[in-house]
Amino acid sequence: SIRVEPAGSRLSEKQILKDQLLHILHEHPDWQPHDIAVLTPNIEPYSPFVEAVFGRAADGTQALPYSISDVKLSRRQPLFYALEQVLDLLESRFEVDKVLPLLDSRLVQKRFEISEDDLPLLHGTIAELNVHWGVDGEMRGAADNLFTWQQALSRLVLGWMLPAGGDGMWQNVSAWHGDVNQLAVFSRFTAFMQTLADTAKTWQTDAAAEEWIERVRQLRDGLFALSDDDQYAAQQFEQALVKWQEEIELSGFSDGLLPQHTVIRHISRFLSSESQAGFLRGGITFCSMVPMRSLPFKVLCLFC
Repeated sequence: SIRVEPAGSRLSEKQILKDQLLHILHEHPDWQPHDIAVLTPNIEPYSPFVEAVFGRAADGTQALPYSISDVKLSRRQPLFYALEQVLDLLESRFEVDKVLPLLDSRLVQKRFEISEDDLPLLHGTIAELNVHWGVDGEMRGAADNLFTWQQALSRLVLGWMLPAGGDGMWQNVSAWHGDVNQLAVFSRFTAFMQTLADTAKTWQTDAAAEEWIERVRQLRDGLFALSDDDQYAAQQFEQALVKWQEEIELSGFSDGLLPQHTVIRHISRFLSSESQAGFLRGGITFCSMVPMRSLPFKVLCLFC
């Protein structure tokens, strides 16, 4: 039989779907969640709603086991998502709206001991320091560091060193006097920005594949502090780096110099690859509509 259900949003779609599936399972006690598949042209935008509705019991309903397939690796693992953000940043002009989202990553927060409570302070301070874009004047192609991250950090440091009552100027840079009780937070943020700046400078130089692999590892270890939950992703990434090195050695290009954009394209291809690990892994299967895929299910649900 075929049943059509209208819905006003992606969230309400999932809520209606869950109610209907609970009803179906109640009508057919011999059926299990693994007998059900939910398909859509692209499952990735639906993933947060699936997790919100099916991942927990609400309003007296039970949680249903599920798995999601065909989602980019970078959307499944915080480490991969943060790496994707950093790689995008390294090819950008270091705009404020590309740098600040990195502070939302728990891996970055853990590495630099920055808490969620520190973020409003840092966002407000950066706005007051009037940062626009650019690591420094060299990136902006200018003779000075106006409106760059370097100018902002210099003003922060001068604010710690120069007395508030003086003229507050040193080599044409004005000191920014913030809350002295927040010096530790500003210091940790400065370390974060300096790590990004050093990475950007190093990555501008062409290098052989072996050196690039070491640079990638240094980026990972310098910016992120991994927890036990990140070990599987870290292992996947390390295996990808080893495989890349083996492929380069097999091609005879070991000594060839690679530019930054080539390396970023290669790593991004891995991060953008789709994982099918959730297909037929038990529970309700949520997946994209993939041609020629076998669908051994008793119930098929489609979102269009």
